[in-house]
Amino acid sequence: MSRETSTVLAFAAGDRDGRSLKVFPATKNAAIEATTSHLVLDEWAHTFDPEAVWAAVEPTLSARASSALITTARIHGDFVHDYWLRS
Repeated sequence: MSRETSTVLAFAAGDRDGRSLKVFPATKNAAIEATTSHLVLDEWAHTFDPEAVWAAVEPTLSARASSALITTARIHGDFVHDYWLRS
């Protein structure tokens, strides 16, 4: 039996600060129906399928969202390398 979970951490910078940090597991359905204002993908090129990961998380980015795509390249010409060149 498999189980998908996520973790929500709340960091308050003051009494009225309502920001939260949500961590999603790297699974196919982890971010369904979620939105984000900032995305961090750590070691993106080394996920199970970088193109599928991007296809799953890209729709969660709001119109003014920012992102940090952190990775070490694997091979020239793969999806992550091509994305970097386009950026």
